[in-house]
Amino acid sequence: MKNKLLITTALVAAFTATNAYAEDLTINHGDTHQIKLSETEGQRENFDHLTMTGGSLIGTASKGKEALLEVDSADISGGSVTLTGYSPEDPMDIENYKMSGIAAENDINISGKDTHITLNTGGLIGTENGNLNIFDGNIEINNGSSLGVMGGTQTNISGGKINAFTGAIGGNNITISGGDVNLKDESFISGMETLKILGGTIDGEQNTQIVSNKLDI
Repeated sequence: MKNKLLITTALVAAFTATNAYAEDLTINHGDTHQIKLSETEGQRENFDHLTMTGGSLIGTASKGKEALLEVDSADISGGSVTLTGYSPEDPMDIENYKMSGIAAENDINISGKDTHITLNTGGLIGTENGNLNIFDGNIEINNGSSLGVMGGTQTNISGGKINAFTGAIGGNNITISGGDVNLKDESFISGMETLKILGGTIDGEQNTQIVSNKLDI
């Protein structure tokens, strides 16, 4: 139940986009970028395009303040991304969950065997109108976090390793053609319209789910 509440909150919080983008953000080896906390409701750090080939991107929400990086599009091919939301003591206190994440208007591409992404306590990576393409990398989805969202048009997984511990993989349409996906602790994959499993490996423990309006295996 707590997991579903966190995911729902993430969808509401992440995609009220301003569409007012500034310059590009580039993170290379040795660089560290800390996502700024919002001082007022809906205030977000925003960039036109995110290019990350190394270094660190860190977002940590706090009580009353989200840490969301809003971009038009993103290419992540190396480095470490750690996004941690804020969870109130009462799991039913939905209004006080605060997200940390990368919210894109268009495509997000994730690649590189040395890419490490960790989503904690309602962390989020998702796109509103584009595709979330995962070619490679190591991704961990923890405690109500979400990789892709139900509002995104397409989530494509063709490589990499994804471990979900009470986490979600989402999209209106999902295609899995490669990579390794491991679901634990009530994690789920949800393609609202279609879910195609063409290849790769998916392992799921008891109480995990794969759901879609149309499932093609």
